Amino acid sequence: MKEISLEGRCILITGASRGIGRAASILLSRAGGRVAIHYHQNESAARETLEECRAALSERKGAKVQPEIFRADLANPEEVRSLVDEVQKQMGAIHVLVNNAGIYRDNPFDEPDWNRWIDEWRTMIDVNLMGPAHAIWCVLPQMKQRGEGRIINIVSRAAFRGEVTGPDYGATKAALVNLTRSLARAMGPHGIVASCVAPGWVETEMASQTLDSDPSVREAATREVPLGRIATPEDVAGAILYLASPLGAYLNGVCIPVNGGSFLHS
Repeated sequence: MKEISLEGRCILITGASRGIGRAASILLSRAGGRVAIHYHQNESAARETLEECRAALSERKGAKVQPEIFRADLANPEEVRSLVDEVQKQMGAIHVLVNNAGIYRDNPFDEPDWNRWIDEWRTMIDVNLMGPAHAIWCVLPQMKQRGEGRIINIVSRAAFRGEVTGPDYGATKAALVNLTRSLARAMGPHGIVASCVAPGWVETEMASQTLDSDPSVREAATREVPLGRIATPEDVAGAILYLASPLGAYLNGVCIPVNGGSFLHS
């Protein structure tokens, strides 16, 4: 079987300055993809991703269009629209959109501060749900015109299991799963395939704030995984590569649980 190739494919990955987004950017670049690396605040980290992507792409002969970095606040609809426009202007039509950017902060039901409770819900919805929704709206016209495209949304097992300390996070991820299913049904006739990847715990900077807050937290998280380890960003990136490649052409409306068997659902 031939290697997975994304030659000639322009791929926008949001939240690509670190963690899953960085790992996916590097892996998809290694497969020949032209990766647009989105970041919000950490430009230096985005540039590190950029250099790693360029190094990965240099392993392939004949690569012409280099990866680039693009800044946008995904909570701002106009910045999302500008992001998509700028990527298409600099790198050409977007073939694959990976909605990876997301935030998590504890906001339990017994949060005593009413204003904080409200603000956290609004922020979580704006970034984790509306950001992807707006990006999808912006890429669809050129995908429909071309008659093909891939949209991959990074969700979480929290979408199915529920989130005790961050119900707003779980709710946004569950909504994103349903958005993906709606998209799959509505855009399938236009050759546009939509799917999800739902990780459990992953060794990222965001997750480490919780995992390393107390040794017992990491121990408990590891114990619930039959494989006996926390996922790496590369574990999740592999699923993204598969869905973005020709091998994932018929996986429409699916959600791949990359959690090592820690939470199984139908």
